[in-house]
Amino acid sequence: MSADMIINYLTGKPRMMLLIDAIGAFITSYMLGVVLVNNTDLFGMPTDVLQPLSAVAACFALYSFCGYLFAKKYKLYIRIIALANFCYCIASAAVIIKYYQELTTFGLIYFLGEIAVILSLVAIELRIANSAK
Repeated sequence: MSADMIINYLTGKPRMMLLIDAIGAFITSYMLGVVLVNNTDLFGMPTDVLQPLSAVAACFALYSFCGYLFAKKYKLYIRIIALANFCYCIASAAVIIKYYQELTTFGLIYFLGEIAVILSLVAIELRIANSAK
């Protein structure tokens, strides 16, 4: 299935985009708050940085899930989470720069991969929000 086919499908069902975002944010929160926190020597990011990032991701998950459950119009909800996700990427990039010397190769790969995935999601969300009714 091509990216355009997925976007076309989600444009007709923007509510699903919020569910996808909620699941992704939950996975991010879990990864940061459980996996990385319990393996700081493997990733190199300090716990006092991981915990707030995890909490933010959990808030995004809650926001997207509530939008999925209760919203009647999705454009605004999707635009807001797209902007929030973009800001999260900026914050993650700042954290990478600040703690670059402490990050291990695994940590750098994790955070750069996370940013790449989230920025892709932001692009899809904005396309859907611009096309949704």
